[in-house]
Amino acid sequence: MDMSIELVKDFLSEAFELVSSLEESLLVLEREPDNQKAINEIFRSVHTIKGGAATVGFNEIKDFTHLFEDVMDMVRKKSLSITKEYISNFLEAKDEIEKMLVEREKGNIYSSDRQSKLIEFFKSLKEGKSSTSGGQISKSDNKEKVSTELIKSKLTNFEIENIHDLIEKGKKVYILCYDFNEQYEMKDVAPFQVYALLNDIGEIIKMEPTLNYLESVFAKEVCFVFATEKSESEIRDKTFLSEMLTKLDVLLLTKEMLDGFSIKNLEKSQEIKPQQEKKETEDTKRATSTIRIESWKVDELLNLMGELVITKASLSQINDRMSKVETVLKNVLKPFLSGVLKLNLDNDEKLKAEKNALLFDSFGEMFQVFDEYKETVQKLSRISSSLQENVMNLRMVPIQTVFSRFPRLVRDMAEKMKKDVELVIEGVETEIDKSMVDDIFDPLIHIIRNSLDHGIEPVEERIKLGKPPKGRIVLNAYHEGDSIVIEASDDGRGVDFDALRKKAIENKMFPKEVVEKMSQKELLALIFLPGFSTAKQVTEISGRGVGMDVVKKKIEEMGGNVGFYTAKNKGSKIVVRLPLTLAIIQGLLVVVNEIHYFIPIASIEETIVVSKNDFKDINGKIMIFLRENLVPVVFLEEFFYHKKISIEEIEKNYCIVVKSKDKNFGFIVDNVIGEQDIVIKPLNNRLVKTKGISAATIIGNGDIAFIIDVERIIAN
Repeated sequence: MDMSIELVKDFLSEAFELVSSLEESLLVLEREPDNQKAINEIFRSVHTIKGGAATVGFNEIKDFTHLFEDVMDMVRKKSLSITKEYISNFLEAKDEIEKMLVEREKGNIYSSDRQSKLIEFFKSLKEGKSSTSGGQISKSDNKEKVSTELIKSKLTNFEIENIHDLIEKGKKVYILCYDFNEQYEMKDVAPFQVYALLNDIGEIIKMEPTLNYLESVFAKEVCFVFATEKSESEIRDKTFLSEMLTKLDVLLLTKEMLDGFSIKNLEKSQEIKPQQEKKETEDTKRATSTIRIESWKVDELLNLMGELVITKASLSQINDRMSKVETVLKNVLKPFLSGVLKLNLDNDEKLKAEKNALLFDSFGEMFQVFDEYKETVQKLSRISSSLQENVMNLRMVPIQTVFSRFPRLVRDMAEKMKKDVELVIEGVETEIDKSMVDDIFDPLIHIIRNSLDHGIEPVEERIKLGKPPKGRIVLNAYHEGDSIVIEASDDGRGVDFDALRKKAIENKMFPKEVVEKMSQKELLALIFLPGFSTAKQVTEISGRGVGMDVVKKKIEEMGGNVGFYTAKNKGSKIVVRLPLTLAIIQGLLVVVNEIHYFIPIASIEETIVVSKNDFKDINGKIMIFLRENLVPVVFLEEFFYHKKISIEEIEKNYCIVVKSKDKNFGFIVDNVIGEQDIVIKPLNNRLVKTKGISAATIIGNGDIAFIIDVERIIAN
């Protein structure tokens, strides 16, 4: 590889880490303006980025950070005092540095009006001027005009034909271009929220940029080709969130337009340059790139490790078969092998003796080979287990990579909401699978946002309640068994169950008499239903009913679950429990209707043998007694294959006792084979829609086995 390319990669890797630490130190400095350690850390980070940028020839980064460095040197020498307004501008300078690095990573050079304003701000501080030092710099409202030819160029012939068909069937097809507010504190997830809202009222035919692209880069403008029965005003009412968006351009497509597709009159706010997809960079999330090698190399190593695990399982099965053959041979040929009996292998006594001796020696050598094979398989198993553990550790990163994003987010949201909030972060050394890092971020955003908006009271209200004026949100993570637990708690107002009950009745989600009889636990479950919110007014933070249902769905997709605990005027706590890894887990291999299934070991309490006398029909539900406790059971053959199971016909079955939310349930299976390490292979949700199946794997004999989703089966 060219040394200059390697040098640039090393610089970018280090610079992104320094930018992250820069934000942390700036937030510390905001709380403690005289913290010399934080000042030195900021100066060091900016100085190091400047030096690295100069080395690789990134002059725009070098010049910008040089000015930033000069200002921080003034702070170090106490010739400039820190104010809250300065910190806000310093944080925006950090954002600009990050944007410049992102563009350089793609081979582009970034510049903006905001960058120019910040340069003037730094220069004014150096010159001792006060005209710009009092507050934050205003944003430029310059707009760039671009036509929808960009969307046209992205449409395939199939998609254009599809649009023709939809229009002929009476559907309305629009081009919608959303201009996002760059000052919105959760701007990175805003396009995903618009995507979800549009999905509720129609069909998204095309999106530019794509969701994959938006996972790693913020785009000020996102366009959709969208089919619906709704009018333009209905689309605006449903999707235009004023705090999140600055503009929405709408164009209704006609067949005549499609024929020429000369849609050139729609104004756009910012040109979105088509990006050439780069497999090794676009698919790799920067938030988890803490290893000094490309992430895809670790993933490739894990794939090979998965193949080794499958091969190990295959060898173990062969070993079991060989052991059975050995036992049979020793039992059947016991008289011969003990020397008591000679086999009649020839009529000639001499040849008979020679053949018996040769066969006796051959059996002895074969049994010795069996023993050596067993020892080799055991040794291979130990080595592969150790290798597997080490490879999995390569994928584990501290959850600090997730938690470090929240102090700035909480600061900005609390400032906007005029609330005084302290964010306490604990358990940052707890490790999480790198593949989960970006997936868990959005659910945690929703949780923290709800704590701020619904939980933490305004200062005046807290004082009246005898609470400290400053609210407190605690984000904690720790390992528990084969799971990672993330807790988000606050000392706010807690959940008002009367308001929950009233809202459920108003929304007519359930009959009034049903809602009135609901327990507190059942009422809390309403919070996770789509469209449910108790907010008295809609704000840019929450109140639209889009949030906790998304949290629950996302966590369950990751193989986890969510718990909610609350006490009035004392606060709330949300507990997210996730598997340690999404790559290789331990499972119990079982047989149902002659098909192999795996039940994750982490969900299993015990395995018992049951017969028809053990089953009890209680109010139409089949249960078993387990140590004087009633345990509901699910016949997996009935669940997956809709076969009616007659208890009277059951002679002997295995019951796998699983635990879910502190309750036991029994899964009835035909046979139990044993525990194995399993490599998770995701299923295409468009092709496989069977409820209760989360993924698949390959077992030792090459057959496919399905991995059971315990929570989904119990929920159904």
